[in-house]
Amino acid sequence: MQLMKSQKPKYRIAVIAYDEPFDPPVWVKERFTQAGIDCTIAQCFTEQEVVDLARDKDILLTSSARKLLTDRVIDRLNVCRALVRVGSGLDCIEVPSATAKGIMVVNTPDALTEEVSDHAAALLLDCVRHIARQDRLVVRSGLWHIRTLLPTKRIRGKTLGLIGLGRIAQALIEKLNGFDLTYLAYDPYVDPKLVIQKDIRLVGLEELLAAADFVSLHVPLTAETYHLIGKRELKLMPRHAILINTARGAIIDQTALYQALTEGWIAGAGLDVLEQEPPPQDDPLLQLENIVMTPHTAAFSDELMDALYEAGYRVTLELLAGKLPTTTVNPEVQPWWNTDPQ
Repeated sequence: MQLMKSQKPKYRIAVIAYDEPFDPPVWVKERFTQAGIDCTIAQCFTEQEVVDLARDKDILLTSSARKLLTDRVIDRLNVCRALVRVGSGLDCIEVPSATAKGIMVVNTPDALTEEVSDHAAALLLDCVRHIARQDRLVVRSGLWHIRTLLPTKRIRGKTLGLIGLGRIAQALIEKLNGFDLTYLAYDPYVDPKLVIQKDIRLVGLEELLAAADFVSLHVPLTAETYHLIGKRELKLMPRHAILINTARGAIIDQTALYQALTEGWIAGAGLDVLEQEPPPQDDPLLQLENIVMTPHTAAFSDELMDALYEAGYRVTLELLAGKLPTTTVNPEVQPWWNTDPQ
């Protein structure tokens, strides 16, 4: 789908790279230009730089999780009609402020479903089989002994608890089906028909935590989910349980998690995200042997940036062509497609 070309571009958009090392693919600007859209790609480090960049732009796209689209910035977006999160997490955008301002917010969660679900499965397997720990002991310390495997349990027949049952959680289920797991899910917003179709039992949070051998987090970071897993919740889990988090670090109270891992409330954790990223060198979690940690890389692959911006390109053209993308976060915003830009 392409818009009609014209001498003067009808729409102006900006791709905000922020300070990420992952620049948008070179084809992004070319594709938008070919569609008759003026596209600016810029790196922004401050809120003022975002405001200056967005002064005459109809749509802003960003793949960054860094929060520069704050209340203060959104309040000054007097031309912008839509914010496209090239990715899934929305904690980088003050969605209520955008909604109040009449700015549509759209994300592209499908683009990273495969990568994040792969990573969640990898963390789970590593925590159970102690792969990273054995590598450190054998290769780094020269220790070759079966006791480096202990304690290790079979995965087959165990119970996996999913907190959040969106695209990534569903993909994770498909990838782990060969282990003959029982699936429990806690998600107040899920369609009950989906649960029935996928042979998942929908339960309350407390029941899930008490019954699951493995717990995997798949919820966005909101006021409702901040420190959703704290001291009380960790104490509900079996002592052999493993906690996996590829969502957002602040969903878990890290102080409580450290206590749980050192005092044996749970057996281990696999984390791709932390409350503070990167963590300080004296973060006590970094000293533990019963934790596997990766540097917020669950979503990344060689194919990721192309997939993300392909999705961002598609939803941007849908917006400008007068269509409502299926991943619109605030569809209650008054549609603007029949109003020509200034």
